[in-house]
Amino acid sequence: MAPEQFGGIVKKESDIFALGVCLYETLTGVRPYLDDGDLLKQKLDRDYRDITAVLPWLPAGTDKLMDRALEPEPSQRFADALELYEALNKL
Repeated sequence: MAPEQFGGIVKKESDIFALGVCLYETLTGVRPYLDDGDLLKQKLDRDYRDITAVLPWLPAGTDKLMDRALEPEPSQRFADALELYEALNKL
């Protein structure tokens, strides 16, 4: 779940965060955040491996795309799924 959901706030940007997590896990086979420890802190600190560290053959810009999808601040994420889709198509 997105960081803001820990405080009971749910908005469309929360879904973008969830899509980012799903995309990361689909590509790498692992979740971006470890199950042990403080999940909220990991999310706020962007404590995950760059996706190209796991899959170096991915196109340039993939890390920036993932960083934006997994951005802790909702207003800095993709505005909606279409914007995320268009960014994926540009890779």
